[in-house]
Amino acid sequence: MMIRSICAGLLWLSFSHVANADAIPANLIFLGQYEYDVANSFADPGLIGNASHSGSIFSRVGGVDSTTTFSDGAIDSGANPLSSFFSMHGGGIAGGGDGFGGSSVASAGLDGEFRVDTDQVTVPLIVANNTSQAYEIVFNLSFDHTVFSAGTASYVRSDIELNREGSAILANEIVSDTLVSNEKGGVETGDKGGTVTDSGEMLYTFTLAPGESTAFDIDYTSENFFIPPDGNVTSSANYFLSIDNITAVPEPASGVVGFLGMVVVLLKRRRTAIAA
Repeated sequence: MMIRSICAGLLWLSFSHVANADAIPANLIFLGQYEYDVANSFADPGLIGNASHSGSIFSRVGGVDSTTTFSDGAIDSGANPLSSFFSMHGGGIAGGGDGFGGSSVASAGLDGEFRVDTDQVTVPLIVANNTSQAYEIVFNLSFDHTVFSAGTASYVRSDIELNREGSAILANEIVSDTLVSNEKGGVETGDKGGTVTDSGEMLYTFTLAPGESTAFDIDYTSENFFIPPDGNVTSSANYFLSIDNITAVPEPASGVVGFLGMVVVLLKRRRTAIAA
């Protein structure tokens, strides 16, 4: 895994549709769904407080975006889930390929509470190699998120993860906590409360053998706890998982295979002669 930190402005410029993206090889399948998890997302104002969140998810297929918007635990517009059969990869250009992404803004005060959850609830992103050729595949997870907390005991976190077969392979979490400690990337910063922000790119490279398939899901979660009478929290995020690059894995040269075969035969003959 390689992480490349870049400034937020350049990061989101890379999300523009890139004209020179390359077609995914035939019979190399990228198929899945992405959705706003209505069952686990909410904005509860409490008895005297307030809470709200809004945002969107999108899928990019062939350079064209399909978008769904949501707020406070309900869908405002668009399909949910978004189903996609991806056709383009970025050719090594960050954010240039097809993929799933989203954005979110949330806030709460007093005893208000929110949770924003977007992931592959129903169908994961399936990658299947129905060819006789092995491929090296690179995913690019770009992100930019910020959290803020104030008050005597306020807490808010923002977490972006890419999972493969149920296990996290890429993750970035930030926490603003006025009582214990802020966190960035799972490490306590020593500060308490205020603004915590992080942005960058995380790359994941894997090889898919002929006939092999695997499953991924991208999960974004933001939530808050412990809002005292003098407290308030905010959270915002943008993220995009793109198919960054696909490269055929070269097969061993026939000459090398023939040479190795000759070595095996000679070794067998030598062992036979020694035994005699």
